[in-house]
Amino acid sequence: MKYRKNVLALALAAVFPCQQSAQADEADATLPEMVVTATKTAKVVSEAPATVTVVTAKEIENKNVHRVDEALAGVPGVSIRSLGGEQPSNWQNQITLRGIPGYYRTGILVDGVSINNAFSGGVNMSVVPIDDIQQIEVVPGPFSSLYGGAGMAGVVNIITKVPEKREISIKGEGGSHNFKSLDLGFRDKLSDSLGISLSYGHKESDGYVKEYATKMPSGSGGTVVTGWQKTTTSTGTTTYIIGDKGEEAWEQDNYGAKFFLKLSPVSKLILDTSYLTHRTEDGQGNTYLTAGGIPFTSGDALIDGKKSVIKATDFLKATNGEDLTRYAATYETRLANDVKLKANLSSQDNQYWYTSIDSHATNTSGTGKLSDIPAKKIDGELQVSFPVASNQYLVVGVSANDSTLNKKVYSLANWREEDNKGAVGDWADGNSQSMAVYAQDEIAISDKLTVYGGARYDRWSTDGTININSTLNKYDTRTSSAVSPKVSAVYRLDQGTVIKGAIGKAFRAPNLSDMYSTWGTTTIYWSNPDLKPEKVTTAEIGAEHEFKIGTLLRATYYRSDITDLIYSTTSGADRYKFNAGTAETEGIDLEARQKLLGGLTAFINATFVSTTITENSVRPTSVGKQVPLQAEKMANIGLEGSCGPWSGSVIGSYVGKMYGNDDNSDTFNDVPGSYDPYFVANAKIAYKVNKALTASLSVKNLFDREYFMGSSKADGRSVYLGIGFKH
Repeated sequence: MKYRKNVLALALAAVFPCQQSAQADEADATLPEMVVTATKTAKVVSEAPATVTVVTAKEIENKNVHRVDEALAGVPGVSIRSLGGEQPSNWQNQITLRGIPGYYRTGILVDGVSINNAFSGGVNMSVVPIDDIQQIEVVPGPFSSLYGGAGMAGVVNIITKVPEKREISIKGEGGSHNFKSLDLGFRDKLSDSLGISLSYGHKESDGYVKEYATKMPSGSGGTVVTGWQKTTTSTGTTTYIIGDKGEEAWEQDNYGAKFFLKLSPVSKLILDTSYLTHRTEDGQGNTYLTAGGIPFTSGDALIDGKKSVIKATDFLKATNGEDLTRYAATYETRLANDVKLKANLSSQDNQYWYTSIDSHATNTSGTGKLSDIPAKKIDGELQVSFPVASNQYLVVGVSANDSTLNKKVYSLANWREEDNKGAVGDWADGNSQSMAVYAQDEIAISDKLTVYGGARYDRWSTDGTININSTLNKYDTRTSSAVSPKVSAVYRLDQGTVIKGAIGKAFRAPNLSDMYSTWGTTTIYWSNPDLKPEKVTTAEIGAEHEFKIGTLLRATYYRSDITDLIYSTTSGADRYKFNAGTAETEGIDLEARQKLLGGLTAFINATFVSTTITENSVRPTSVGKQVPLQAEKMANIGLEGSCGPWSGSVIGSYVGKMYGNDDNSDTFNDVPGSYDPYFVANAKIAYKVNKALTASLSVKNLFDREYFMGSSKADGRSVYLGIGFKH
């Protein structure tokens, strides 16, 4: 007995710091997590009429995070397409929900205001400084009834911090690929009526080799070369890797300022402005070919007995960049009889650009093109919410959007000199507007049952002009409208068990890129000004149970039927956009979370989703096939939290096979152009040296898994060391 007591005492002593951490976490847990995204009113997570997942500031700090999308690692039902390497990009870093592919079908908000750009609906996931985030609310399912077209697949709402006291933060980090970052933050409540938040961030990296040069030789003649690597395309055709396009260096800067003004005891005004700039560097890649021991960079080469024409451009990489300026103002007040009024107005200007290289250019000279794509949107919303009765609460609102595109393609005398622009060739102007009214009624039928009913009416219009290959086409204004209703219910079976169900419709208009922006060199990606809006009907039912021992179990089943799905299909060497007809999505999300001793949490979740094209007159061979760029299986397992001065996480994520072609013919994996299944683990450990100073070690792609996402290869294992000061 004495021996057992000694062992118990030693065990308790070993975990004593963890016990202190657990007590602190338990004290914090006395206040339930609140969310606002699902209903546009504050709700306890378990009472929200959706399967809401909240990622807190502490969880973000414990994770290996450089961009917002990385903060969602491990969240059930969330698909994150990312190549690693930390590069900011609208296209490489994408979030999709519930088996509905396309980042533009998921609404990304900051404090309830959309940051999806006016051009493609994409989001630069580096636009929000990580240290400014209070929590992220992930709400899957159609939310057009409240948020319009961007809420077709669901909504991710980034809630930023409100200054309560003076806080100064400095964080520096460095690691693989010569990655360097510096983040500065300042928050202060200067008086009872004024608060301020300022931020600056800089990141840069030498990048990594992510794109290979390939050739399909045919014919005869040429110089015999060695060094090539025989492989296949994603559809099984023999091809040869002859080199790469080199490392893609990049840098970015972020600036932000936010002012919190208390105008009266019941009124406040928040003014927010931010600016992000980033660019990649052009450069020279590497040839793997040699002839007589000398690198072979151009000319007729005999590869595996067949002729291939090698050009300098096979190994060259152009550059791209973006300047993003955002302004937002939010006003809130309380009127008589407990009526709340909220208004916001925002402007977002995305100045995206990229260069392309003409086929006869060299490493140092030769002609090219600069595509300059400024796109701007203005959003406004007015919302009123008030109790109708003791058991009834109503939210009504109006919103408007104006989006414009002014694309120009300039000639470049030297493809490396993007500032020395020549004449304008192709160009396109596009404009779209939307007006909407919405309402949501919340009724507590009983202590256990609450129902929600809502609807939104959208009226959308667009017009544009395209000049391509010296042919001018003007497209007159056309309009479309839709009603997006939604009904949901929350039933509390007992103190720990909640059942939720919903059915709703969503409406998404085609974006300006879909309709007016044709682009490409070898492959032309054609726009389609006649695209119709997409519509989806989704039903879901889910249940969750929270045990007193800290265990949470969740299961959600959902089904979506999509009509007029917009997608791209290949015809010859080019790709075209069409309304495909119909598609259906059916899936289930399963989740288990367990709180452990000392502030640690273990979790495991899995998503099984079937997304199928069911009707397509344009491409009949796609019927019955998996919708491109959507995996049918995803899973996450991890451990995160803190124990005394130590904190961190380890999260493993599995993503199943995706297809790039609508006929699912790209079945070959681990080759350039394939969309590979993969398992990637990320880990971070941090040590709090004292109250203000923290040191950290992070590893991404812990097991150095190599895989392709289309033409780009994902980054391998990356290691980062960081030190942070917060006072």
